[in-house]
Amino acid sequence: MSSAAFSSQICTLPFLPELFDHNFLKSLLPVTNDEEKFEWVNRSVDASVTGGPSDSATLEAFESLNVRSNKSLCHLDALLHDSWSEDPGLTLRIIWNLRSIRDGKGEKELFYRAFGWLYEHHPMTAISNLHMIVAPICQTSRGHLLPHGYWKDLLNILALVTCDELVDFHSRPSNFLRTYTPKNTSSLAEDEAQKDQTRRHKTEKHHRHHSRLLEKLAISKYRALYIGVARLFAVRLRKDIRALDQLRSLDPNSEREQYRAIHQTISLAGKWAPTPGGSHDRVTNISTAICQLLFSPNENAGSDAIGPLPSIAPHPIPGDASNCTIYRSYYQRWILKPLRETLACPEPLMSANRWNEIQYSRVPSLCMARNREHFVLHDPEGFHLHLAQVQSKKRKFSATSFLPHELVAEAADVQKAWDAVEEEDYPKVAAFKRSIADQQLDHNEMRWWKLLSRLGGTGSFPNTIAVYALSESTVSLPEYDKTNVNPTFPSIALSLVLAFLAKPPFDSGFITLSETPTFVRLEGIRESSCLSDLVNDVLSLKVGGTPDLQAVFLRVLLPLAKEHNVPNKDMIKRVYIFSDMQFDHAAGIFTGPWWLNTTPEADRASRWEKIYSGSIVKAFENAGYDVPEIVFWDMTG
Repeated sequence: MSSAAFSSQICTLPFLPELFDHNFLKSLLPVTNDEEKFEWVNRSVDASVTGGPSDSATLEAFESLNVRSNKSLCHLDALLHDSWSEDPGLTLRIIWNLRSIRDGKGEKELFYRAFGWLYEHHPMTAISNLHMIVAPICQTSRGHLLPHGYWKDLLNILALVTCDELVDFHSRPSNFLRTYTPKNTSSLAEDEAQKDQTRRHKTEKHHRHHSRLLEKLAISKYRALYIGVARLFAVRLRKDIRALDQLRSLDPNSEREQYRAIHQTISLAGKWAPTPGGSHDRVTNISTAICQLLFSPNENAGSDAIGPLPSIAPHPIPGDASNCTIYRSYYQRWILKPLRETLACPEPLMSANRWNEIQYSRVPSLCMARNREHFVLHDPEGFHLHLAQVQSKKRKFSATSFLPHELVAEAADVQKAWDAVEEEDYPKVAAFKRSIADQQLDHNEMRWWKLLSRLGGTGSFPNTIAVYALSESTVSLPEYDKTNVNPTFPSIALSLVLAFLAKPPFDSGFITLSETPTFVRLEGIRESSCLSDLVNDVLSLKVGGTPDLQAVFLRVLLPLAKEHNVPNKDMIKRVYIFSDMQFDHAAGIFTGPWWLNTTPEADRASRWEKIYSGSIVKAFENAGYDVPEIVFWDMTG
């Protein structure tokens, strides 16, 4: 049996009759009024957010809810309440947009906070849409379908609710999400007395966890969430085990296509499913509930029950500690272990020091970024071969979990590490560090080009150009803080992205906003230049001063189009201005400190309207061009 089998954890559950009921939601959360009937509609949530007038509550919620906005944390309840009152369906998409890694903001913890609001005020809607976190509905440029989040989100949400940390964990940091407890700490004790005390504390803690769980399961709303999570895992694991059984009957060499097709149907539920005795299971006992659903020949499970069952189990449904232990051990050994081996999960191999068995093409992008240095250290030849095969396009790899500014920040960090090698006194140590830095640099470059290739394939930015509009020049990037991102990072990153995606004669460059705006072309942006060199090129540009936004259109963009005889259909249709200033400052309407700007908003808008209509619109129309749309993006938000 696994080590979890001998834990002091109390792994039993009370009788949950709704566990096997497909209509458990209606049983536990009965519909009582028209509002709840409306909520019960199981909406198909996609993360795209469109529509809404400029003064709408939904637009306010969409713009304000981000991890770098103090308003999103302090006023989240009010923002979501007003948005829901205006449009419940759109508010639901706004909440899922927070989590969506591929179509949205990718803000995991803020999504948990918003989901907590939904669970608190509209539990039927929250629980009935749980599956939309892991359902493969986000379409990639190649037609693949991927989920908004990942299976671990379900366990995190359940554990946070269990620990009373879901609704307000931003007002007080979550202990569950941020506490790491080393395994086997008792073995480090100095004497037997201390070991006994450690065991006693663990036993007491497990009793507290179990008592809290029993109290929670007596609450209908929590029980519905608990059963919903357990059923989602059980249903998916059943399908994956059936697919695994099919794989075992095939020859991966002679039946390669069929083998590959079936292999691709296996989800990542097996990877993220709760391990008995693991961090999520210790506070929820969710593994026991999943075992009940998987192994019980209940009339509602029918042929879906997995067998053969352990012959030593006294009865099919875990009802006592001994029986629970048997089924949980069976679940870990015969369900989780083979699925994780088939999925080539890197974590077990890393823990077992079997680094050379890792299949790097199967390593998720976030795991690759976090453990890249470990791969270089423990398996330099294998990791270098993987990078070489990716460069030669013999292998594919994922880069979907990273935003452009994160790659810019990492490129700067790796470059600093590479530069620091020159100060190393010992040649062999310097050579080793240089090797690590080189491979890290290569990997970051590959992710950058993969990102650009993916964006280029979407066709989402036709006829666009960037305006790099920081308030002052800087010779180096500041320290990167992911919770409070300096505007320099996204301004540089997005300017480089649009420069790469632009078409001639506007390709490979962008416009700088200053007293004398200019079009800057970056040589090698499409071929050879590494990202850190491009970042340094941008940092060397002159920006700030007294900006002249009018000149961007009349002295740079329009003359460039005329010079190359650009037809109207190929002319720039949208200008993105990436700035750390308010629009008044960037447009040159007001040049003093913002706190001295007492001019009424209507007067400021009137000044810009005169500049825009009186000069820019007239000049473009006289030249036979449509006036481009202006998108001003304040990066401080």
